[in-house]
Amino acid sequence: GTLLGTGDDSVFAIQPIGFAFPIGGTTYTDVHVSTNGFFYLSNAGTPAPGTNGCCSGNSATMLSGSPRIAPWWHDLVVNAPGGVYLNSSATRTVITWDQAIEFGNATAVTFQAQIFPDGDVVMFFNNSVLVRTTGTCLTGLSAGGGATDPGVADLSAGSVGGTLPSAYELFNNGALPFDLANLAVTFDANGLGGYDISVAPCIFATSAAYGVGCPGPWAGYEEFTSGIDLNGGAIHFFPNGAGGYQITQCNACFYNNFGTDLALTDDSLAVGLNLGFSFPYAGTSTTAIDACSNGFVWL
Repeated sequence: GTLLGTGDDSVFAIQPIGFAFPIGGTTYTDVHVSTNGFFYLSNAGTPAPGTNGCCSGNSATMLSGSPRIAPWWHDLVVNAPGGVYLNSSATRTVITWDQAIEFGNATAVTFQAQIFPDGDVVMFFNNSVLVRTTGTCLTGLSAGGGATDPGVADLSAGSVGGTLPSAYELFNNGALPFDLANLAVTFDANGLGGYDISVAPCIFATSAAYGVGCPGPWAGYEEFTSGIDLNGGAIHFFPNGAGGYQITQCNACFYNNFGTDLALTDDSLAVGLNLGFSFPYAGTSTTAIDACSNGFVWL
């Protein structure tokens, strides 16, 4: 998604959710994301978001303050190469704290919250998430505004049939160790005003080949939508003997003898250009190419 920024004890500018998110009988259209592992909900800034939430997760503040969702509310710092990201759409909004560290510690952790138009919330934690410093960490959510305290939950145990628009668990580096690393916690809005809570292992992305199509394994490409990171460099596609390519950078392979001007114009094509040799590709070969003014050749 979009990089909101980095920093310490910061709340970033208001961001649209992309839909009306329901909690506690009210819907909200915007978020205010803090580097300290949570975000406020509002409608164009109403109710007004609270402070940056430094430094320890606090259930009393969460219940009495502005509506808040807190995957890992703790005293955090998020600096490059990490960052806080938002990816919003009409069907799901995703907020990610990438490579955050606890203040006074150097171990990077990554976690994420996803919210949905039906009021569901899913929180994800990578396997390095653990409270290593002093202070309390809070994982949970609340409609705020003086919401009734549901009491401390055991999120890893799950629950069914909640009726209060708040649920949370507290963690520290002592008697309450964080036990949700490498897990996904789902707060399922149950229509009773509260949440059914369940926990499942994070399922890592995988890929699988499906059939045999065209092009084959000899293809290799990258798409650029805003800017290109190859300026000042050159790329060498070297046949690897297995039907594909080894792709490397080439520091001094630009050829200055341009040869004959093809006199191409906008969206034009020069056809049947003789190579002077047989060029192998995709299990076959050719001795001629067509060159297009839009930056490619046909074999």
